[in-house]
Amino acid sequence: MGNAPDPAVLRLIRLSLLFGVLAFGAVAYFTQAQRQPSLEPGLHDALRLAVFALSGAVVIAAFVFRTLRARAAGPASVASTTIIAWAVGEAPAILGAVVYFLSGDAQPFLIGVAAFVLMLVAVPLPDGGA
Repeated sequence: MGNAPDPAVLRLIRLSLLFGVLAFGAVAYFTQAQRQPSLEPGLHDALRLAVFALSGAVVIAAFVFRTLRARAAGPASVASTTIIAWAVGEAPAILGAVVYFLSGDAQPFLIGVAAFVLMLVAVPLPDGGA
């Protein structure tokens, strides 16, 4: 692998991932009064279940990525593993934001964001930086 990215770059990546999710949630919140829910009840229930299942998978993945990162060979591997872990953690939050936007149901979004924050805490910036 190549050189490890600067810690400032990793900080920027982490903040960008988090900001994207929160911005999508804010758009869903502030446009809620202007939209009608557009999901059929069966599809809404399926997507809610998907968010919950994905969030559970992220909780398990957080432990796996902590172990993988601890075993990483060098700084570049640690940085790559960290970025991949954060991206995996972002998945339920993005799906939850989509459900929130389409249905007005905030619970899947909040569960997804909680799973994402858990991943950010479980796999922090390398070298204990925050």
